[in-house]
Amino acid sequence: MFKQKRIVNGNEYFYLDHSFRIGKTVKKMSIYLHQDLTLSSFDQINQKQISKIARLRAQYIKENQEISPFFRMGNQIEKIEYIKAKFQVIYNLVEDKESIDNKFIRTFLVDNMVMEHSTIDYETAEAIDTNGKIKNKNVIEQDISLYKNIKEAYNMLNKKWVRNPKNIKDLHKIIYKDLFVFAGKFRTTYASFGPLSNRAKTSKPENILTDMKKSISTYHSSKKEVYEFDRIIRFHIDYQGVHGFKDGNSRLGRLIMMDQLLKAGYPAILFKPTQSKSYRTSLVKAINDKNYTAFLKLSYNSYKKTFIEFWLPEIEKNLSKILKK
Repeated sequence: MFKQKRIVNGNEYFYLDHSFRIGKTVKKMSIYLHQDLTLSSFDQINQKQISKIARLRAQYIKENQEISPFFRMGNQIEKIEYIKAKFQVIYNLVEDKESIDNKFIRTFLVDNMVMEHSTIDYETAEAIDTNGKIKNKNVIEQDISLYKNIKEAYNMLNKKWVRNPKNIKDLHKIIYKDLFVFAGKFRTTYASFGPLSNRAKTSKPENILTDMKKSISTYHSSKKEVYEFDRIIRFHIDYQGVHGFKDGNSRLGRLIMMDQLLKAGYPAILFKPTQSKSYRTSLVKAINDKNYTAFLKLSYNSYKKTFIEFWLPEIEKNLSKILKK
């Protein structure tokens, strides 16, 4: 795959072709790889081409799709699409994708749980994943079971799409199986979240099924009309607004959001435990006031930060091995 060679400015490079879809059009681009493959050498020769693809994608999106006002400011769509295009290229270069995926899922699950005050930590999660010895005596047994259950729910989610409320109930049932009697059951009493001074106005119990159906239907029916990155975040807001369960809504909601981003070709987001307050307050503002800006901004900044701090370093660890075979 990488054994084709070209001479560029007197230097020898391996190259391969990569295709990008822009609306109904497919654009092909040649990616050049230096023998000493690093992200720095990759960017040096390929950055202009990837930037061009990102600009074309952004232009198509602005002209043909609905976009939240926040994403129309500046060149934010172009930045999102640049990260997506670069991720698609460099991630596809990696042969050992499984090790990167496993580390991301582990990091995501721990962060996701700690945001809900879990005692789980990265070392314990790795021990669970590798059948190793759990050394942290402060981790409670329930959190160990919950970690295993959420990972099982992700494995199920990864193989299918959320198409109806039953899919969501099934995922919730897996997460809380053998832990709580309300596993997989929509709540029958009022529930909310957020700071005591401004709680989210969630669906009434009798409206949960209808509101959930509407949220899922809107997500799927707007696929061509609404900018994909924007659409995924909006669904998360709508899902949280329904807040269908007595507990576990946020854990499952972030899991679904992560899966949707990956399936759409975006590097998924890590919300860190330190963002818990801003995550909840911005969600409440979006749900109660229909003001999405704060949550869209939080998601956008987390997207960029996760790409820089997680995806790029993990991918680069594997790049040097590619052309040495």
